[in-house]
Amino acid sequence: MRMDAPRRLAAFGLALVLAGCDSATVTPSATGIAVSSDAPVSSSSPGDTPAPGATDGPGGGPDTGELWAIADLPVPTMNDPFAIGEALYDPSRMTQAVVSLLHLMGVAIYTDDGLPIDAGNVADAGAPWLFQSEVWQLVDIGKEDMLAAPDEGPKFRLDDLYDALREGLPADFSLEQFRMAYADTYAGNPDDLVPSVMLGQPIDSSTPLTRVQLWLLYMDGFAELPPAPTADVRDGRVAAGGRPRAGTANPSLPPLARPHSLTERQWRELTAHFGVIAGRINFRVAAGSAHEGHGGPGSVLQITARYNSGSAIVSPVTGSVLLQAGTGSLGGLQVTWQTNDLAIYNAHGTLAASLPGTTTTDAQGIARIRYTPKREQANGQGTVATELATITATAAIGDLVQRAFTVDASSMAWWLRGGLFGVPSTKTGQTTIEWHTPGIEIEIVNAYDVTVSADTGGLVAFAHRKGSDTFKGTLTKRSDGTYRGVLIGHTKAAAQMEFAAGVSNIQCEDATDTYQYVTVVARRRDPVIDPKLDVLASGTFGPDDFVLQFYPAGEPDDPGRCQGTIDYSGPGPDGRRMSGTYSSYSDSRFTDPSLGGFRIHLPKLGETLRYEDRRLLPENVKPVEGVDSLFTITVTRHPGS
Repeated sequence: MRMDAPRRLAAFGLALVLAGCDSATVTPSATGIAVSSDAPVSSSSPGDTPAPGATDGPGGGPDTGELWAIADLPVPTMNDPFAIGEALYDPSRMTQAVVSLLHLMGVAIYTDDGLPIDAGNVADAGAPWLFQSEVWQLVDIGKEDMLAAPDEGPKFRLDDLYDALREGLPADFSLEQFRMAYADTYAGNPDDLVPSVMLGQPIDSSTPLTRVQLWLLYMDGFAELPPAPTADVRDGRVAAGGRPRAGTANPSLPPLARPHSLTERQWRELTAHFGVIAGRINFRVAAGSAHEGHGGPGSVLQITARYNSGSAIVSPVTGSVLLQAGTGSLGGLQVTWQTNDLAIYNAHGTLAASLPGTTTTDAQGIARIRYTPKREQANGQGTVATELATITATAAIGDLVQRAFTVDASSMAWWLRGGLFGVPSTKTGQTTIEWHTPGIEIEIVNAYDVTVSADTGGLVAFAHRKGSDTFKGTLTKRSDGTYRGVLIGHTKAAAQMEFAAGVSNIQCEDATDTYQYVTVVARRRDPVIDPKLDVLASGTFGPDDFVLQFYPAGEPDDPGRCQGTIDYSGPGPDGRRMSGTYSSYSDSRFTDPSLGGFRIHLPKLGETLRYEDRRLLPENVKPVEGVDSLFTITVTRHPGS
């Protein structure tokens, strides 16, 4: 996630790095005040493991074909095709890369109920467009492909696209002709949009590709991409004035066989949905909460995987129904379960199935596993400790799609099957497990009012953000000597931002009130107390400090369009590689574990300590423009902690 300053500002807007546990340095960063950033990361789609306060979705209940809560997309801030191509290899920048790429391609984006997201990029009849959920599908598969093989690189090849399209291509159009159509046209037009996004690499049978790149090559060859508009700015978003030419490979490739049930114009609209239509299916996992029992086993938790019939694909441009929702039974879908956190589940209770294992859905589309918490040793005494355990459910996308939509098997099934590239759909749920035990209760409140401006290398940016970040919860000692737990993060802030580079200009203003689970690992350190900066309010400073490292454990429930979120990809709390999304916290010590962590002081045993950390008040820092940031910290140590 390390970037030079201009790229940081272009990709993430403006922010504050309050970096280093004991440093008062303030510099621009890819965290904090953000014009835009990436939303959820992991194999879960937006809304899969909601943070406190999140909802499962509007109206109709979870088993209908109605819409569910779908996270907002960030505004596009990248207009350099080569830079977008680089970002497509970085999971932490995938969302911004995909959104910016679609804007340059002229692919319109609509909410799943048909409202335009970008008033400056609305599709004409027959022009390509995507639903917001399908854009998240592109983001998800891009991240999955990069995280699945970070060392070996993407596993797909151009031949996979040919195999996916074979049934729709003319019988005499060979694989070799397919390869040459891309290789020759891109070699002859290296400055066009797609060759630039592909970083100028030759597109042949040996080129490693992600599914996002396969979809891009498909669109360039078989969709009718609109011509580049003149330079313009509408609705506060980047317009793609003077963008490179798209559709380079289209003249060299034959048209795909059109399904009998669709007109030419309807088929042109539907083609953009190839490979991403699974985003319209609400396949998700609900793993719930469990508490060890008092006086006996705890209440049984039903962990479920479920899906519903896909919502009909209705053109927001013409109102035509392009694909009907399924009407058959949702029963019989095979779901494979597995978890990397079996030790956590077993430490606090019993799963009623061996994992990995397989169950099937009932007629309502629900597959279940029972989890029974054990009897609690403390029997309700002490403070509540929390641990999170994740569990994944996997289903074949082909089965999901053909159950969720009404398919014309004679002319349509190949198109649905072909866009899947043989990769199953895997969704992740998270079980919150609680029990009573001696512990250390922590509350950190950061109140800030920050103004930052920059004019670097043609990039002009301004941002003002005022609000507070709060972290609250309990840490308990573990066998490795660390203290661990799950805190609830709460961000409440208002921001105004402006960003300009060349013909691009963004102005954005919003207010957020966002909750998120974060996993915290704390390690003891010798105390470093400065009476001028650590101002005691009550209690007594003890003989130890903690250094806390924060890891995203759930998605922010409502990050907003402007302030956005911050993606993380790297070692997790257990050392295994992970990816996740932070809320836009104002201090990068909360959003980048590699910085070392956030230092707090502990009280004496059995006491409560409250103090102010004044290291970042204006008299103690040299601000970029204006910085007012105060930390108020409360720590309680229970006996036995």
